[in-house]
Parts: sequence; structure tokens; C-alpha cells
Amino acid sequence: MMIDRAMSNLAVGCAAWLTLLLAACQSAGPYKSFDGSVLEQVQTELEQSRDAASLGSRVVPPSKYSNALVPQIAFSEDDAAGVDSRFDFSVKDAMPVREFFSLLTADTDYSVVVHPDVKGSVSALDLKNVTVQDVLDQIIEIYGYSITLDDGVYQIRPGGLQTRILNSTT
Repeated sequence: MMIDRAMSNLAVGCAAWLTLLLAACQSAGPYKSFDGSVLEQVQTELEQSRDAASLGSRVVPPSKYSNALVPQIAFSEDDAAGVDSRFDFSVKDAMPVREFFSLLTADTDYSVVVHPDVKGSVSALDLKNVTVQDVLDQIIEIYGYSITLDDGVYQIRPGGLQTRILNSTT
């Protein structure tokens, strides 16, 4: 009898839950349809935008706005005078140092003075997109010459004992 009563309560409970679930689904109301013309307009705009981008056309803002954002830049000769030109420099066979430094500063605004004790040759250089100073920095590092710039004149002296202070990055 106890089991029958439990089964009866269970059946009544399940029936109540099922009724509540069905009532909840029924109270959601009818679905509302949407305006398909808006979706078609959006689709048309997206296609036009894609087609315009693929044709390489671009939107150009009015010049008054672009000039305000990116002002025109004009260089005078005085501005350009401080910029060293870049070039490729290559020496394959051994070249006497005096000839090397004369060749390096030819057609530049720099002059060169080589100390009488400077001896030797320079070879096997292949430097791309460098300035005169970049080349000289490499020569100092590889051959150990002492090179200074004073009023547009490079002074080349023989290397010797050098003291360097290195900064630690710890």
C-alpha cells in the first residue's frame, strides 16, 4: 500500500511537471516575421562594398581634411645638407690604405688626412647601403685604425693600445 501511494504521488508529480512544461511552451506566443527588405538592402550594400574594394577604388577624403592630418613637407637645401648619402661599397682585392681612404671620400664633402705611419692594405669589403661613417666604423673595428672627424676632415692614425669602457646591461 505504501508503494502504491508512492507510485501514485510520483505519477501525479510527473503529470504536474508535464503540464507546466507544455503551458510554458504555449505562452511564448506566435513568432513575428521580420522585414526581408532590410536584409536585402544590407546584402546589396555588402556586395557593393566588396566589389568596390576588389576593383582597387578607394575613398579619398577631401583635401582640406587630408592636408590637416598630413601636412606637406618641404626640404630646403640646408635641411638636406646634414644628411649623408648612402651607397654600396665593395673592395675585392687588396688596396693600399691611402688609396682606400681617398677613394672612400671622393665625391663627398669630407676630406681625409692619413698619418705617415699608417701602413697596410684593405681588402674583402662588401658593404651595402652605408654612409662614409658606417664604412669607417667597420675599418676601425676590423683593422684597428684610429679615425677621428674634425671640421669635415677625417684624420687616420695608426692603431695602438686602446682603452674601451663597456657598459654592462645587468
